[in-house]
Amino acid sequence: MKGRNVNRAQDMPAELYDKAVVQALLDHCGRGFHGKRNRALIGLLYHSGLRCAEVLSLQLHDIIRDAEHGGARIHVRSGKGRKQRVSALRPAGLALLDEFLSVRGDEPGQLLRSFDGKPLGTAAVRMLLPRIAKKAGVQQRVHAHGFRHTHAFELLNSGVPTPFIQRQLGHSRMTVTERYLNHVSPEAMFAAVVAS
Repeated sequence: MKGRNVNRAQDMPAELYDKAVVQALLDHCGRGFHGKRNRALIGLLYHSGLRCAEVLSLQLHDIIRDAEHGGARIHVRSGKGRKQRVSALRPAGLALLDEFLSVRGDEPGQLLRSFDGKPLGTAAVRMLLPRIAKKAGVQQRVHAHGFRHTHAFELLNSGVPTPFIQRQLGHSRMTVTERYLNHVSPEAMFAAVVAS
C-alpha cells in the first residue's frame, strides 16, 4: 500500500526454538576461536533476548557481572531508537561468553569479532546461523530474531510479569510486547510448552 509501512514479518508466526534445537546449534558451532565466538553469539541472543544489532554493538565493559544473582547486567548503549537500557543475561549465557573470552582476551572494542579483529556484522550473522542450523540438522528456519521471540516466550512461560519482559526486550510500549507474546503460532506454543 502506498504511503504505508507494512511489516510483513508481523503476518508470519514467530519462530520459537526448543531447548534441544538451541543445544544442537551450540553443539555444531565448531571449535577454536570462531566456534567459541559463535557459541557466545547464540548464547547472548538466546539468554538475553537482545536484538542482533544490540548484541553486535556490545563492548566488554557493557557486561557487568552480578555475583549476587549470577549472570550479568548488559548495558545496551545503542538500542532501537538510540535508547539505552540495562538488560539481564542468564548465567548460562554468561558461561558461553566466558568460554569465548578465554580465547578473545580483554582487549577493548567490539565484543564479538573475528580472529583478526574484524567486527562481526548483521549480514554475516544472517549467513552464519542458517549454516550452523544445516550442520546441526535443524529443519526450521534459524535467525537471530527467533532467539528473541524464544527468550520472551520462555520468560512468560516461567511466570515473569509482562512489564519485566517489556523492559528486558526494550519495547517502548506494552502493546508491542503483547503482540510479541500473542503472535506465537499454536503449533510453536504447544511444542515449546511440551518441551519445557
